[in-house]
Order: sequence, then structure tokens, then C-alpha cells
Amino acid sequence: MAADIEFSLVVPAYEESERIQNTLRDYYESMTGRFKEFEIIVVCDGPDCTREVVMKTSKSLPRIRLLSYPGRLGKGGALTEGFKASRGRLIGFTDADESVRPASFMKLVRIVEQGKADAAVASRYVEGARILRPQPLGRRIFSRVFNVIVRILFGIKCKDTQCGAKVFTRKAVESVLPLLTCNGFEIDVELLWRLKSMKKRILEIPVSWGHKDNGVFNMNFITGYRMLKNLVKAFLFSI
Repeated sequence: MAADIEFSLVVPAYEESERIQNTLRDYYESMTGRFKEFEIIVVCDGPDCTREVVMKTSKSLPRIRLLSYPGRLGKGGALTEGFKASRGRLIGFTDADESVRPASFMKLVRIVEQGKADAAVASRYVEGARILRPQPLGRRIFSRVFNVIVRILFGIKCKDTQCGAKVFTRKAVESVLPLLTCNGFEIDVELLWRLKSMKKRILEIPVSWGHKDNGVFNMNFITGYRMLKNLVKAFLFSI
């Protein structure tokens, strides 16, 4: 992993053909005014035409890089591949649905850039956060219960482990990358747990967040059980 540019943004994209273009354009515009050198790495592993949309968009926005895989990687697998390919001194990721807008995401960048933390985590549940459009009630309940469980099991202090926007120093990413084993949406928790275990400084930052329909992730009992099962397995293997 060679660090020769300022910032790398990784965007996992599974069946996101309908909204990935707007997300990329909005983030690209925001980053153009913020960095001299940056890259947006889109990791596609779905059967739809997301990769074709990304390729078309990259013709006018040349700092977009596409990593395409024929088989399903999962969010964790996609992030791992994106991290490996990144070249930024700072590295972050965001969800393809743009539930966290670029202006809020840049707050995370500033925190890490100023040396205040090794990892800045977007949060919907700390003071100053704004929920522009809430999740459906059932999903909110399962999400909060899941968060309480992982905080107890893994000693993570973050109130919102699953908000899909985080920024790290390169050193922090490189320290945990060889240890990552989770391929699903539980990767957010594994990242924070691994960083905590290495005494890295983690700060939760309030953001403006809005629920988006038609996402591939749906937090429910079955999903939460699978995520917890994978996390416990990762923990046991690390002992």
C-alpha cells in the first residue's frame, strides 16, 4: 500500500446502478474543492449494470477507479479490496446510497486530518446529529439492540457502529487490514473492535443522515444473528 495522494474514498457498490452516479458526482465535486490529489475507488460485485454506470461516470470524472469482481464479496470483502488498492494518506468509506452527504463526511476528514483521532466515525446518535429521514421503526429497534449487544460483547464505546461513513489514518488501516476476516455488514464493528484493541483513538462525530429506500441491507433478527455469529467467530479466531 503506497501512500502517494492525500485521500482515498472507498465506495462498496452492490446493485446500486440507479443511484451510484449521483453519489459519485456529489462526492467528487466536494473532494475536488478539498484535495489536490484524491481517488474514489468503487468496488462492484453485483450482477446488475452498476459497473457500466461507474465506467461511464469515470469518463468525465477521471479520479474514479473501478474494481470489479464476478462473485459476491459482501461489504466487508469489498472494503478490504478497496483498502488494499488505496493510495491515500487518509482512507475513508461511505455507502453508495449517500445517506451521509459529502458536507457531513468532510467533518470526519477534518478530525483525522488534524490529528485528533486515528478513526472518525459518523454517528446518528450523539449530540448534534440530525436525522433527516428516519429508518422504519422495526429497523431502528433492531439496529439499536444490535448496537447495545456489540458494545457489551466487544467493549466498543461508539453509540452508532453501523452508520456507513468512516475515515482513518493510513497507519490505522494498515494495522488492522491483515486481521480482518468479516465479509458482511458486520465489518464496521470488526474495524472498530480491531482498532480499539490496538489502542487507536476513535471519535464519534455527529452527522446529518437520511434513510434511503431500496437498500440491500435490512437489519432484522436473522441479519443481526448472522452478523453477531461472524463477529464472535472472528473474536475466537483472534484469541
